[in-house]
This record gives sequence, structure tokens and C-alpha cells, in this order.
Amino acid sequence: MTLREKVGCFLPMTGLILLCFGFSGAWYVIKLQRQNSRLLDVNVASIRAAEELERLVLEMRHELDRYLLTKNREHLLHAVQTKTEADEWMSSVRQLSASEQEAAFVSELENGLEVYFLRLNQLIDDSDATTTPLAVETLAEETLSSGVLVVAHDYLKFNEQELQQSNQQHQRLAEKVALVMVLLGLCGAIAGLEAGYLVARRMSQQRQKVVRADQFAAVGKLAAGLAHELRNPLMCMKTLVQSARRTPSDASLNATDIAVLDEEITRVNSLLQSFLDFARPSDAEIRSVELSPIVRQTVDLVSSRAVSRRITIDTQLPNESVAVRGDAMQLRQVLLNLLLNALDAVPNEGKITVTVQSLCRDGGSAPIANHKPSTACLKVADNGCGLPAGQRDRLFEPFFSTKDPGLGLGLAICRRIVDEHGGQISAQDLEGGGTVFTVVLPLS
Repeated sequence: MTLREKVGCFLPMTGLILLCFGFSGAWYVIKLQRQNSRLLDVNVASIRAAEELERLVLEMRHELDRYLLTKNREHLLHAVQTKTEADEWMSSVRQLSASEQEAAFVSELENGLEVYFLRLNQLIDDSDATTTPLAVETLAEETLSSGVLVVAHDYLKFNEQELQQSNQQHQRLAEKVALVMVLLGLCGAIAGLEAGYLVARRMSQQRQKVVRADQFAAVGKLAAGLAHELRNPLMCMKTLVQSARRTPSDASLNATDIAVLDEEITRVNSLLQSFLDFARPSDAEIRSVELSPIVRQTVDLVSSRAVSRRITIDTQLPNESVAVRGDAMQLRQVLLNLLLNALDAVPNEGKITVTVQSLCRDGGSAPIANHKPSTACLKVADNGCGLPAGQRDRLFEPFFSTKDPGLGLGLAICRRIVDEHGGQISAQDLEGGGTVFTVVLPLS
């Protein structure tokens, strides 16, 4: 197993471990938070119950003191009426007790309150008013203040200490949560990097497969195109040679046969040169180039063919200089290909128009006041058959051709040259029929 394969097997396992660790950390944090929340809720409720009990005991003592001052037995009755509220808070305290020490406090409070209310009821039922004040004072000092009130106060302090400890635990929990969050963040980052690496590697592999498939397809298409284009001239030459060999007594070729052979050999050479131009383009010699002379020279090259078919080539050249940065030979090749396509597209006595103009930055024609031209536009328009319907997007693809025979490299070479010059090339239908090819190049 190679190192890449080992790494590929190790990374998914690492991701699974990190994922499990992340879930475990999240569950641990949630568990700690729930425990701490429950503990804080219990402590707060216990403190409130202890405070209420202490308040009730003080209220009971206050009623007994008022009786001792006024000797009004109504105050004793008010003290008895607090029993219902005291029982309710004692029930809450009993439910909130979670430790043995709390249970001990609750037991002492219950016993003390039970003794207090029992003696208080006896004093209220006692008809001997002379002994009541002394008994009430004893009840207030010994049973209530020294007994129940002390226990209630101690219970309150105990719960306050518990709350303080809970706060400290909460702070420690916060530190643990922060640590776990940092670890989760690291795990997430590592898992994200790992996932990104895996996705990038898969995409790279898929891209390599696609590129390789495209390369094989291009090679196959190239081979098929080359075989198709070379087969016809080779078959023609083979026929002439075989014909000469079948008649040994008259094996010489006449002038017509030699002319045919010369034409087919020239065609084969032209085909091979086109393939070489497409597959291995020459280095461009970029310099400032005037478009008008290039147009005149190229039109002169095809003028004889146009005259033979009575096709008019109209050139519309500007009076001012239109210079672009480019290679004159390559730009001449672009225009020649466009003119040859136009000659193939128009019928006899047709018309081709070649236009050169400067374009301003806003898209209009130069010159415009306060605007400087930024690009040059070269157009080749014809009144021929127009673009093939449904196949306009494939015009500039290699080996796509609507002519038979046609190699399908002319427009592809044009597009590559224009792209290398920083320009754009496009094709559109004309109203009334025909096509216009537009080449836009940056000015020198």
C-alpha cells in the first residue's frame, strides 16, 4: 500500500474519532450545565424557604412581645394563625432537603415548631390569666428565640454557604465549558481541514479524469479529422499511380495527371500546415500594427478568386490611423480565414464588406468629443447563407465545420489568435440574410 493510500485510509478514521470526541464533549457540557442548573435552583429555593421561616419566627416573637406589653390575648391568636403558613414552608423545606445535615435542620425545626404551637394553644386555652404572661415570656425566650429562631438562622446560613459553593462550582464549570469549546473548535477546524483536503483530493482526481477524457477525446477527434481530410487526396494520388502501373507500356503520366497530383500534394501540405498551426502556434511578434495595410494586402490575396465568381469585396477604411498591438502575420491569417469563409458562404455575384473603425470606451464610433478611442473593430460581413441554425455556439470549436470538405480549424485558429492578442471575436446574423464576424482588438 502506497503512502497516499495509507493517508487516504487514515483520514476518514481520524475524522470519525474527532466526530465522536466532539459529540462526547458536547454531551458532557450539557450534562454539567443541567446538573449545575438544578443545584442552583435547589439552593435558591432553599434560601428563600429558610428566609421565610426566619421571618415567620420573628413575626411570632413580635406577637408574643406585643401581648406582654398590652396583655391583649388577640396577639396570641395572631401568633397561632401563622401555623398554616409555617406548615407550607416546612413542607417546601422538607422537599428541598438533599443532604443529611439539611434533614437534621428540618427535623429540629419541625420539633421546635410543634412544641411552640402546642404550648401556645395551651396558653390560649388556659383561663388563669395571672400565670399567662410568665408562661408567654418563657415560651418566647426559651422555645422560640433560643430554639426555633436559632435553628432557622443556622439553616439559612447553611444554605447561603451551599449557594456560595454552587457559584464556585459554576465558575469551574464555566472554565470546563470554555476548555471543551476550545477543544470542539480545534476538532471542528481539524475535521474541516480534513474534509476540505478529502474533497479537494476527490475533486482533483475527478478533474484529472475529466481532463484525461477530454484529451483522449481531442486526440481521437484530431485523428479522425486528419484521416478524413487526408484520405481523399491520398486516394486520388493512389488512383493515378495504380492506373499508370496497370499499363506498363504507357506508364508515364500526362500533364493533366501531373496537375492533379500537384494539386492534391499541395492540399495535403496545406492540411498538415493547418494542423501544425493549430497544435503548435508560432510565437507572436507583438508590435504596433496598422490595420488598413493588412486589410488591403489580404483582400488582394483573394481578389482573383472573388473576380472569378463576380463577388464584390468592399473595403471601408478610416482616414485616420488605426494601430493595434499585435503580430501582423497572425492578424493577416485571421482576416484571410474570415474572407475565405465569406467567399464560401456567398453566392456568385455576392458581396463582402470589410470595415475598420475605432471604438470609444462607451461603445460608440470614434471620433466623439471628449472621448478617446480605446479599441479597434474589424468586421467582415457577407450576404450569404447566414449562420447554421442551432449550431452558432459551436462555430469556434476545433474540427467543427459546415463545409464539405471542411477541416474546421480556421475559426478555432482565429479565436486563439484573437484571444492571445487580448481581443474578442464574435459572429452574428444580419437582417436580410448574411453574417458578420466582428474582431475587437485593443489599440496600440
